[in-house]
Amino acid sequence: MSTIAAWAVTMLGLRIWLEYSPPMDALTLLAAVEDARPALVEGIVREAFSAGMDGLWLELVTARGVESLLVAADEVFPRIARGVPRPPRTRTLAPLAGVARRILPGSRLEALVHRGLERVLRFEFVSPFPAQGDTGGAGGRWHLVAELFGSRPNLILVDASTGRILEAARHGPSGGGRSLEPGQAYAPPPDTLRPDPLLCRSVEMLQAALAPGLAAVGEAATALRLAFVGLTDRWAREVAGLGSRSDPGSRTCCSTRTGVRSASPPSVSGICPRTASSRRAPWATPRNTWQAT
Repeated sequence: MSTIAAWAVTMLGLRIWLEYSPPMDALTLLAAVEDARPALVEGIVREAFSAGMDGLWLELVTARGVESLLVAADEVFPRIARGVPRPPRTRTLAPLAGVARRILPGSRLEALVHRGLERVLRFEFVSPFPAQGDTGGAGGRWHLVAELFGSRPNLILVDASTGRILEAARHGPSGGGRSLEPGQAYAPPPDTLRPDPLLCRSVEMLQAALAPGLAAVGEAATALRLAFVGLTDRWAREVAGLGSRSDPGSRTCCSTRTGVRSASPPSVSGICPRTASSRRAPWATPRNTWQAT
């Protein structure tokens, strides 16, 4: 009876956690990456385990001690997280986890690549040793690509020397008609048509991107949400609100009638792109909007 009760409590806790945990939108993912990169890069992979059928859990030995990383392409809650306990062993080993356990232990996490607010990560591993079971082989370079977006998030292991897919959490056609079958050349997701606000290098670039939305809807928050990739509704509203409350002498983003003005609190000024003359771009990430509601 106690075993059944413990199982029920565990399942209830998991349900509550999934229900009330914020989705890993672009801003939450950016925060998770900035947390993981200094802690994990240059670490040596000690173990790789399956985290369900669509995830991997890695244990790394770093200069700070033993660290862990969960990368999950779950359809309900795709995410990355540092410091997660090792998941329970499963009876069936997912093909992706089987390949990861063969090639990643002993490798060094050389880089964690992430651009702007995109929801694609690339973990770059390098190993001087052959993969387990590869007699007479040399070391290699492997990429674990996490595509944490859309209705079919995915994890793809790629042989960096050939560019070919070793294994993926999900096979078959993906967005843009890409093939993700093992043995095929890996092609990254197609670029979005909307610009990334963190990659815009000047106020003028932001103005040009925002102008069509302002002309169409005339409301700052909606125009921001429509103009740029990665902006949640809440972030767009707060940016517009901060701009409308700023002093009259602040730099406008596109037009003073929209109320979108410079909003760069010192506590988050590092998030803002800068122009060549070190002017701040016309927004920053408010402290309380890392996680969407």
